[in-house]
Amino acid sequence: MTGRRAIVCYVEDNRHLVQQLLALRLSLLHAGSSDTDLVKIPQRPAVEDPVWQDYRFVNSAACLNGAGAEQLDRYPHLLRTDVDTFVTPPWHDFRPEAFTCGHGTYSHNDDVRQRIRAIAVQYGLAHRGLTNVGSTWYGPTEVVRRTGAFTGMLTTHLLTQHFAADHGTWPGWFRGVALLYASEIAVNHCAPDAQLSGLLDAMSSSQESPSRFAHIHCWHSDLRFSKHAFMGGRYTAEDAQNLNPDAVADYCLALSFQSLIALEDWLATRE
Repeated sequence: MTGRRAIVCYVEDNRHLVQQLLALRLSLLHAGSSDTDLVKIPQRPAVEDPVWQDYRFVNSAACLNGAGAEQLDRYPHLLRTDVDTFVTPPWHDFRPEAFTCGHGTYSHNDDVRQRIRAIAVQYGLAHRGLTNVGSTWYGPTEVVRRTGAFTGMLTTHLLTQHFAADHGTWPGWFRGVALLYASEIAVNHCAPDAQLSGLLDAMSSSQESPSRFAHIHCWHSDLRFSKHAFMGGRYTAEDAQNLNPDAVADYCLALSFQSLIALEDWLATRE
């Protein structure tokens, strides 16, 4: 596969999210992948539309087809991901032929799985059995953007028809992960060759080498590296000493500390 690639993630006007974006950018520079861009496309948050019922997570899918998103069509391939992520040096050679997703953890029982498949049947959409699809997708731009459009449509259906009166209870059927339910259906239908890969969405608390993965995600965890601990100022300068660059957790912590310098510059432009 040839041509430039783009990493797509939605970033709200929030200092913590901007810091995470800056850390992601630093990881891309560290990876040395000269064929990959982070593209700035200012958009109105999709969640401002009342149809989304303040479900802000939808922004991460809706941005793929929002105002200005046609700029993405100049890239043959996209990595659609969340902002609390990092890429690693193996990203440079990560070029799977098939539509590839990371792993998610939202489908914990048969009730959830059956409900998701029933919605696919209701809409006449193909479901090939791929479940626990992560929020990170890599594939041809047309397919990624189409999958995002289907995800948005299905999320609307879930919010208005399944969670209007009852938000459910985690880890069962739960409104908080409606976007992930929708994206599972969308990926199964729009990307018949889709496959899950352990190279994406690796846990940021891992002690394995970054060289084993192409992409790291900050899962909800109290283990180092935790984005919540970092946002809460619970890592000190002492924690930044003697870090092991060959351990994922330390790799993420080092880049996050480095991003604070760029964050101060960004904050200064807003004063």
